[in-house]
Amino acid sequence: MARPMNIENYNEYVRGFTVIKAISFTSNLESHLFECELNLELCKSEYSPEEKVVLKFIGVSSLKINELGGGLSQLCFLEIHDIRERQLDRLNFSVSETENNAISFYCTRIEVV
Repeated sequence: MARPMNIENYNEYVRGFTVIKAISFTSNLESHLFECELNLELCKSEYSPEEKVVLKFIGVSSLKINELGGGLSQLCFLEIHDIRERQLDRLNFSVSETENNAISFYCTRIEVV
């Protein structure tokens, strides 16, 4: 069951979970907004894949992925920022991996699955 989380807790929640176990991007064609979703499953270690967090980012926009794959893929410093004060159309959060710029995007909502 997905549940929303207070933004102040997201960065603490994902800290230490750096190994990408799964990543998927889908477009919701049934929605009148045609919202895109990104599901990200992160593990603490390649040796303990059962210790994981799963995040669902809803209303994804401006997705950029850089140099993932070819072996163990990690998001070392994933940061989530509340950007509602910028008043961008339906975009409330900025998400980025800041060490290698491996991924970045904006989204409307975030849920912990």
